[in-house]
Amino acid sequence: MQVSVSKGAKIIYGDLDFKMQEKGLENGFWFHPLILENVTKEQPAYCEELFGPVFSLFKFNDPIEMVDLANATNYGLSASIFTEDMARAKHEALQLDVGTVFINEIVASDPAIPGGGIKDSGYGRECYKDGVHETINRKAIVYGK
Repeated sequence: MQVSVSKGAKIIYGDLDFKMQEKGLENGFWFHPLILENVTKEQPAYCEELFGPVFSLFKFNDPIEMVDLANATNYGLSASIFTEDMARAKHEALQLDVGTVFINEIVASDPAIPGGGIKDSGYGRECYKDGVHETINRKAIVYGK
């Protein structure tokens, strides 16, 4: 996050100097949940897959720009769309290159839905019946005449 901030991202919530206070965890790799704005394509907060409590805000002028911005990354695990226009949200969800789209919900794992990404975020699905089929080996037996 330090590199993104040094390149112009602004922290509007959180702290880069967060230190865990619990005994035994104070030297670990922890950071405070962050909300960043002014994130650009040149910053790691945009172009790297973040596994941590980081929320990046992006500004766009129209839905086409939003989809282009979201799809310009090498990753595609999941996305959230927050809007009151459900018809538009459904349309834009189909345009996003991600494994799962949540509409008016935060991204979350749920065994009732298939999870997993595309592009550099992975291949295949977990959870749901799709995930079961990803983890089993099927044997084909072919009989001749």
